Amino acid sequence: MRDAASPDRRTVLKAIGAGMAGLALPRAFAAGGRGARDADVIIVGAGLAGLQAALLLQEGGLDVLVLEGNDRVGGRVWSLDKVPGQPEAGGAEIAPAYARMHSMIQQLGNIELASWMQYQGGQDFAILDQGRLASLDEWQKGPAAARFDEAERARFGRMGPFGVALSYLPRPNPLSELDSWLDPRSAVLDVPFDDYLRGRGASAEALRFITPHVAAGSAHDISALDQLRSARFMEAMGALNGLQIFAQGTSRVPEGMAAQLRRPPRLRARVSGLRTGKDGAEVVLADGAKLRARYVVCTVPLPVLRKLRIDPALPAPMAEAVQSIPYSSSLSIFFAIKEPFWEHDGLPQAIWSRDSFGRAFVRRTPRGEHLWFYKAGASAIPCKGLSQAELMKRATRELHEARPSTVGRIEATFAVDWDANPWTAGHLPYRGPGHVSRYGNVAATPHGFIHFAGDHTAVTMLGMEGALESGERAAVGILTELA
Repeated sequence: MRDAASPDRRTVLKAIGAGMAGLALPRAFAAGGRGARDADVIIVGAGLAGLQAALLLQEGGLDVLVLEGNDRVGGRVWSLDKVPGQPEAGGAEIAPAYARMHSMIQQLGNIELASWMQYQGGQDFAILDQGRLASLDEWQKGPAAARFDEAERARFGRMGPFGVALSYLPRPNPLSELDSWLDPRSAVLDVPFDDYLRGRGASAEALRFITPHVAAGSAHDISALDQLRSARFMEAMGALNGLQIFAQGTSRVPEGMAAQLRRPPRLRARVSGLRTGKDGAEVVLADGAKLRARYVVCTVPLPVLRKLRIDPALPAPMAEAVQSIPYSSSLSIFFAIKEPFWEHDGLPQAIWSRDSFGRAFVRRTPRGEHLWFYKAGASAIPCKGLSQAELMKRATRELHEARPSTVGRIEATFAVDWDANPWTAGHLPYRGPGHVSRYGNVAATPHGFIHFAGDHTAVTMLGMEGALESGERAAVGILTELA
């Protein structure tokens, strides 16, 4: 398996440094010799990908300037420190195989981890199906489960209806390696997910349970190859009992990374365009100011990249890939728990639904407890365009209607809509049917002196580890060009 034990940053730099030994950097990169340039490398975006690239380039001897349009670092890593229970709005868990993240934690030295199982594990679900809330045992004995035939019920067993999709995925996974999704031989899997599942015997009832919870909001609009890639990644990351969470919040990682930069990230620096020329690159800010560097690393999500003016224009099919690769919708509404509502109705704490309701979890961390009401895919669509106050009001009403025991025992505290966030304009990238065959990973291709990073360009990893992987790749690409 490739990448499960990736070398740490110092090993990477040592290897590059061996190639650069005895080679003087060009005058533009020598200390104090940048001339008219504002930095050797400008990083656009202070998420994990941008900060990873910045630190590696800095360790490689380059002067780096990080620009971030938001008023904080971290991107889609965001610990809501001022919200009761300190919930996580974005990335939260890491697996044992997150080699880069564990290396970074060791480098930062002040990051405390806690067992995911100790705080989150073993949480049973109540099933909300067509307006009726029941325990898993009750659901499996009721008329809803009877819509599945006996063989199909046996396939997902104790996992309940949320295990339907997993029960139809082949074992072993046809993707033998973490990067096999890019192998041309895998193109036969680059088909609509619902068609793939039907071919494996999934019933219409099974598909009705699967559809609301895929990233696209429809199992027909996401590639089976994309889903198999995600499943292969989860297999490689290990069992749930190996997961860890950040005791003081995931945001401590990007904040710690930013603190190691010699030049602090420039916040509220809105970028409107990028330009690559014969001997360097230029970043254009929204106020018209221009910053020059030999290289630029652009790490913004694709929905944000689409709004930037790039000169000269990206070549096809890269431009088409940037415009076409979709992102999922995601809403998180957080509630303070005033009283354990589950003790009043005798049902499990968490709620899973196939309907537009979404899912709800009681989340516990060393920092406190809260209820996380999560809507993604199809369940997020009816909430598009609502303000934070409207989202909290709607979510409160939906929870009260679905579970009357929550009335008077929960209070909405905060809502996060990644679609409405101008610095992300979406949640996570996915691939539609045919996208991998058509575009591969062309979105990671350098354009002159502009390099690209972000989890949408990662090859082996996903999520936070994928972001770190992509930043590493961009930094290594630049340092290798200079070697």
